[in-house]
Amino acid sequence: MKVLDIKSIIIGILITLLFLAVYGFRSETDELGHLVVKSITVEDDRGVIMGYLGNGYMQTYNQFGEPTLFVGTGKDGGGYLRAYNGNGDESAYVGTGRMGGGYIRTYNNDGKETSYLGTGSDNSGQLRIYDKEGETRSYLGDGYIQAYNQFGERTIFLGTGTSGGGYLR
Repeated sequence: MKVLDIKSIIIGILITLLFLAVYGFRSETDELGHLVVKSITVEDDRGVIMGYLGNGYMQTYNQFGEPTLFVGTGKDGGGYLRAYNGNGDESAYVGTGRMGGGYIRTYNNDGKETSYLGTGSDNSGQLRIYDKEGETRSYLGDGYIQAYNQFGERTIFLGTGTSGGGYLR
């Protein structure tokens, strides 16, 4: 039979008391209730703001104080999210457009748009791909596909012709 030493017994009693203090001696109504604040600002040990929550949005920052993420409400009441690269330049946008449709945009390191996936002005879905200068190179939407060369000239159109049949040009 194993013999318990006094040290093990004391440790067991302390752990039991800690458990009971944390979980066992609370009344049924012990809660924080509603926490109401105007805003919350999070700073690191050096005083650099790492996050902010208030005024209908949330913003996070990297260790250099550059923005990394924004989640909030737009002027028209729709929600959106913006992601930023390490330099603080916008790299992606997900949200609601002016007309209420949703979309996603991505950007390269130079701030040029590289892709768009979302609802167009005609309320149909579309996908657009851009080159490094932000010029349209391909389009998919509303029943057709288009591709463009480096001069911006359409080189392929695949879709439906005016008679309702397939069309390739």
